[in-house]
Amino acid sequence: MCLLKRAVYILAALLVLPVFLTPNYPAAPGSTRAEEKDIVIDHFYGGDKTKVLNLTRSHYYSTEAKLPIPNNSTIHNATFQITGLPNELGEYPEWIKLDVGDDGSMDWMFRSRGYGNFGNQTVFSDDLSEKRVELSSPGFSSDVKFLLPKNATIDSATLTVEGVRNIITVTKRWSSSSWGIYYPFYGSYLSSVRFQTLFPRSAINHEGYIDKIYFNAVNFPSNPRYSNFRVYLANTSKSTLSSTFSNNYDDDPVLVYSVSNFFPTNQNGWIPIDVKDIFYFNNTKNLLVEIRWSGDNGQNIGLGYQYSYGSRYSVYASSASASTGSTLYYRYNFKIDFLGDYPHNPTVDIGDDGERELALSGKFNTTQVLDIKSTLTDLLQNLPVSKEDDYGNAMVEIPINLTSTTQGAFILKNLQVHYTYIATVWKTDRGTLPGVLRSLVPVWPNEGTTIIPINVTIGGAGKVWLGSVWIPLTLPNYPPSFTPIPSNFTLYEDTRVERLINLSLYTGDDLDPPTDLLYLVNYNSEAGKVGVFITDRYYLGVDATLTPNWNGVVRVKVSATDSGGKYAFSNVFTITVIPVNDEPVATDREFDEIIFDEDGAAITLTLDPHGGGYFTDVEGDRLYYHLEPLTENASDYLSWSLSAGVDNTTVVTFSPKPDKNTDESGPILFRIWADDDEEFNLTENPYKDLKVSIEGVPDPPVWGEIPPLEVNEDSGEVKWFDLKDVIFDPDTPFESLDITLISVSTTLVEISIVNGSEVRLRPSSNFYGDGTATFRARDEENTAEATGEFHILPVNDPPAVAITTPHDGATISGTYTIVGSSSDVDGVVELIEVRVDQGSWISQGVSGRNPWTYTVDTTQLPDGVHTIWARAYDGEDFSQPVSVRVIVQNEGGGGGGGTPPTVTIKAPKNGDEIYGTFVIYGSASDDRGVVAVQIKIGNGPWINASLNETQWTYKWVTTLLPGSSEREIPVTITVRSFDGELYSEPVSVRVFVNNYDTDKDGLPNEWEKNNGLNPFNQIDAQEDTDGDGYTNEEEYKANTDPQDPLSRPRGAEKKQLPWLWIIIGVVAVLAILGAVLFLTRKGGKSEEGEEEPKRKKKEKKKKKEKEEEKDEGDRGPISPPGAAAAPLAAQPLKVASKIPTPPTPPKVPPTA
Repeated sequence: MCLLKRAVYILAALLVLPVFLTPNYPAAPGSTRAEEKDIVIDHFYGGDKTKVLNLTRSHYYSTEAKLPIPNNSTIHNATFQITGLPNELGEYPEWIKLDVGDDGSMDWMFRSRGYGNFGNQTVFSDDLSEKRVELSSPGFSSDVKFLLPKNATIDSATLTVEGVRNIITVTKRWSSSSWGIYYPFYGSYLSSVRFQTLFPRSAINHEGYIDKIYFNAVNFPSNPRYSNFRVYLANTSKSTLSSTFSNNYDDDPVLVYSVSNFFPTNQNGWIPIDVKDIFYFNNTKNLLVEIRWSGDNGQNIGLGYQYSYGSRYSVYASSASASTGSTLYYRYNFKIDFLGDYPHNPTVDIGDDGERELALSGKFNTTQVLDIKSTLTDLLQNLPVSKEDDYGNAMVEIPINLTSTTQGAFILKNLQVHYTYIATVWKTDRGTLPGVLRSLVPVWPNEGTTIIPINVTIGGAGKVWLGSVWIPLTLPNYPPSFTPIPSNFTLYEDTRVERLINLSLYTGDDLDPPTDLLYLVNYNSEAGKVGVFITDRYYLGVDATLTPNWNGVVRVKVSATDSGGKYAFSNVFTITVIPVNDEPVATDREFDEIIFDEDGAAITLTLDPHGGGYFTDVEGDRLYYHLEPLTENASDYLSWSLSAGVDNTTVVTFSPKPDKNTDESGPILFRIWADDDEEFNLTENPYKDLKVSIEGVPDPPVWGEIPPLEVNEDSGEVKWFDLKDVIFDPDTPFESLDITLISVSTTLVEISIVNGSEVRLRPSSNFYGDGTATFRARDEENTAEATGEFHILPVNDPPAVAITTPHDGATISGTYTIVGSSSDVDGVVELIEVRVDQGSWISQGVSGRNPWTYTVDTTQLPDGVHTIWARAYDGEDFSQPVSVRVIVQNEGGGGGGGTPPTVTIKAPKNGDEIYGTFVIYGSASDDRGVVAVQIKIGNGPWINASLNETQWTYKWVTTLLPGSSEREIPVTITVRSFDGELYSEPVSVRVFVNNYDTDKDGLPNEWEKNNGLNPFNQIDAQEDTDGDGYTNEEEYKANTDPQDPLSRPRGAEKKQLPWLWIIIGVVAVLAILGAVLFLTRKGGKSEEGEEEPKRKKKEKKKKKEKEEEKDEGDRGPISPPGAAAAPLAAQPLKVASKIPTPPTPPKVPPTA
């Protein structure tokens, strides 16, 4: 009943299907028709739009469906549709074949391996309805597939999946050259037989239930049969069989197979016996197989055996009484199927798309029926077409993925997919359906209809639906007709008219509209002079430009052809070409270029009234001229005018403008137009181009005023002016001028030109005064000079002071004389002041100026570190303060004694090799606290290290050590600590500084850095940086460039020392040194002979009062903790007027 309902639904859908379906197949050429000639056959003969054929196994074909086609019609295309339906018993057609015309030629079918029934898929891709899938180990299988039409609609779909044990086959074939044949299944005279054979455990080596046993058959007859056939199995420890059968058992034999008549089959040389899963072989004993039967049909089956006497594997074949017999010792080939396990945790994935239709846990030993309708619906939408047959049926192959976490087997069966698939019949074995119909419809007679039967043949039983007939065609055709075309059409000479006559206004046709007819020109009386053509399908065009200036009458005839091939001719009609005036034309002759000299006289050009060879007019008319420049800025270079000359000539006058030329811009372009009526149309009139050039005459450079410069003494290098602002050359760009400095009025001022145009001035130190500088500019032919003034204004220089004794870090006691020096470059030192620690600046007790001395009584100071300061004054400014730190140590002095501090060096260690910038560090300790840590490199001075409580560091730049970049140098590092009163015992380490070849790759550090390599990478010596085939080490040894692939050790030029440039550089250095010595010896005298310091001092007196000085000292006095500053030589220290006391400096030890 359910199947009948589905059939009704499908049938109802098919009845309305033609309304919605619009087949899209190639149309025949020329398919545009007049409406009354184009028709579509959309029904079968008799008027039915659909046909449903109910075919049976006895009546499996029908020609009831027929197509009515008009004779002599033009068939443009043709399709109809077909599908399979279930009959009242639910049967679908197994396959369908069509023979259009019922002429014995099969045209279309739905049939192939794996297609199944049309509308009901019940088989897999190999045409089997049941598939067993064995998994001998955990894993998956996607070998099972089935087919469905791509455009099918799934009505219902189910699949049964059963989990069963897998089969494990044990096969034993003895290998020996000694073989024989034995006939245990033998003889028509045997009324009963009892046969035993022993399968050894060592040859089986598997445990489990036995499903089948196989004997290897040698001579297999036709149709053997044995009566009352029984098979027994037993586990036995016997390794040799005796003739007394009952003695061969350990366990009771199990009857595993019993049939009234046994018909052996030959499966690839094996005789199978299905014993199911009754008997369990334990794999601890041998397997005894006993076969009994009573009566046979006289057929003999031989078993192949191997001679063996070492191991006694026995069989026994009874006599007719089946009670006694001989024992034979043979080995027989055998095969056993054991039952394995059920699948565990199975999954089933229809479509192998990751979406599981079944996923269970545990053992799968049941049967599951899967509803796969929605799955198949999605798969048909998403999966690509697997194949398309010769008839346009696109099929999708759907895989089934099965998985199990153990061995096992699946049985797939009862596939039932009911679907609706409506196939379109267009492709056939004879090409296409339109082609088949055209071959069946006669051309003659014109009238009448051909009835074409469709033979529908099916396999099995079921219904076939046919419908959606679509056959567009055109009925028979008649020639077109013409009405007379008038002879009143005209056009002007030398013109072309694309649409002169609309031919569709003079034609008619029963098949095509006049605009769709094919028009041709059949006659043109002036074909060599005038072109007549069809354009835009139905317009007649005329081209009167083929022969210039031709005019007259042209006789023409045309034809019209419809899409059916019928044609007609028009009357002969005329077209008149009317004469018109012709414009002048330009000839091939060009104007010569007009060339001026810059600032030259005007030049005139006379234009002939008849073209002068540049223009011509076919009627010989007088020509007029018009002139315009094409160069945008032509008026910047020259002026022009047109005027009337004698004998109707036209005179063009060109006048160049002053100081203008076209050497850089190029020629100025003019255009001259010609016309025969003075009504110029510049877009249509002929023209000629004319070039005008003005050749330049060189002009000298022109200097503007150089601005005077005023700067203070010792201002360093300053910008004076930019040459681009003060010089101009009309003919030469600034970058091409040669500008040089000719002279400077004093050698104490250096003037240079940088960046191509910037003039910079640098006065010598302490120089002031006025001066001039003269410059020269040169172009290719002329030169010009200019002089500028500069004024260096005097500025006072502070004096300088130094302490020569004692040195920094010295230990002094008692009464000690401090010695120093002072100087002032532009005056005299008027005053020397000193102070101790944070005391006041005093000048009392200071003797002399250069040198100067001052005596201090150290007994008035507590023992420890003190700072002695000194500064000079020149009447206007103080010098920068200088200082030394000393250690005062008198017997019985104010020191508190105590334990000296200690110091250690943690890095580097004795014998270390170091390079680059290395951080030396260690620790220091003292019961009163460490004030400072000092370090000495080799024989150098003591230098303060960085101290953080008890940890100290010192960053040593080893590359500053002389010679370290050329060889390895041993150096002693000495360190001491200071607690404010006492120094520790020095400690030292001896290291080796290597900045020559740090990575020891054979390449010096300096060479690696200069050539872009890494002095700390040991590998790059063997690399080929520039890719020329030579390592960097080879390039170093050959003195070639490792970054240049063209500079190679072999066959390439070595780098040459640029000796010429070295000699020039040495000469330049010597010249500079000579100038410096000369200036030093001159001693700063002015041109008037007055000593510079005295004259400068007079000018300084006019300056304002002295300002307060800021103390610039970078190190302050050092005082032990709790100690107060004491006056020098027991005298009170007074603060000088307006001189502030410097701030208290941090407590650090003196530097020796």
